[in-house]
Amino acid sequence: MGLGKTYMVLVAIAEWFERIKHQGNTQKPCLIVAPLGLIENWLSEIDDTFKQSPFADIVSLQAGADLNKYKIKGGKRETEQRFDGQDVISEVDQIRYSLKVGKGFGSDRLDMPGRLVLTTYQTLRDYQFSLSRVDWSIAAFDEAQNLTSKQMKTLITRAGPGLKIVCL
Repeated sequence: MGLGKTYMVLVAIAEWFERIKHQGNTQKPCLIVAPLGLIENWLSEIDDTFKQSPFADIVSLQAGADLNKYKIKGGKRETEQRFDGQDVISEVDQIRYSLKVGKGFGSDRLDMPGRLVLTTYQTLRDYQFSLSRVDWSIAAFDEAQNLTSKQMKTLITRAGPGLKIVCL
């Protein structure tokens, strides 16, 4: 609707990063989840908003962009896993993660400090286990009504609240 919400979120994230840097703490990555059609708008708004980006880098975590770079070799959508018909996963060891998260992947990992990750609701759904392992400093949801969509309710509605937000 042209109210400047995208701009305000980007400026808020930049200010947050500046505060964390001033305190001498690590700038944990930030996540923005948006419909596929809006990812380009976010990238364009970043270019328009900042003369010098406050982000260490920007990852577009979607098919046809950076998703394959951060997938573990042979990694598939995590929603394809079966847990013997259980609604609750009783053993964490049963989960197969598909994205490179954690220091064991060095600089090839998704969760690098100061990074801005843009992704879609579908990617959040498909890789919810891996994305929930990241210590995000901020998570913003564009068109957040997608979290409660009746068609996607079972998977996306669970994936959003499953994210780990760690402010410091």
